[in-house]
Amino acid sequence: MEDKNVIISERYKPKFQYLFSAVSFAIILLKIFSAFYDSNSIAEGFHSLKNEVSGLVFLLVMGLGLIHKRKTYIDLKKMRIRHTVEIGFMKFGAWQPFKSLEYVSIFPRVKADGYKVFEVNLWYKKNQHVNLYEEAGFEDAYRVAFRISDFLKINLLDSTETHKAKWVDMKASKAQGKIIYSE
Repeated sequence: MEDKNVIISERYKPKFQYLFSAVSFAIILLKIFSAFYDSNSIAEGFHSLKNEVSGLVFLLVMGLGLIHKRKTYIDLKKMRIRHTVEIGFMKFGAWQPFKSLEYVSIFPRVKADGYKVFEVNLWYKKNQHVNLYEEAGFEDAYRVAFRISDFLKINLLDSTETHKAKWVDMKASKAQGKIIYSE
């Protein structure tokens, strides 16, 4: 059952990284298998592997580096956030409470690979922010930003046009089912 008060944001990861990770893990398994297959005893197999430890460690680190995922969990009900690094079923990251919340903003950003995304940020303590979510489509990113802003009872700033940031009128937008800006 999905918890409607927890939002999960996952960073985009190119498919080729999964391919390279799978190849490095396959090479590790082949090296281990061949070390024991070509040996007359287990001790000889371990001795053979000892000579290749640095290469195996390099492949392991590279594979884990390519396959890990970065996710952000936002628990609106308990007013906390958790940034995690995940490798398979293991999650690393602690929950932290929200601090002196100011407003939620949405703005476009072009990534290094030319891929355009819309980021949703939560601003606190005047000029500090945390990136909560990013999405390729404006509508999806706006829907998340609106929901977070509405739930936390803070303002929403639409910064999708350069140097033309506009505050969203939350009450009017909710009533009319479309974006209405404050005057």
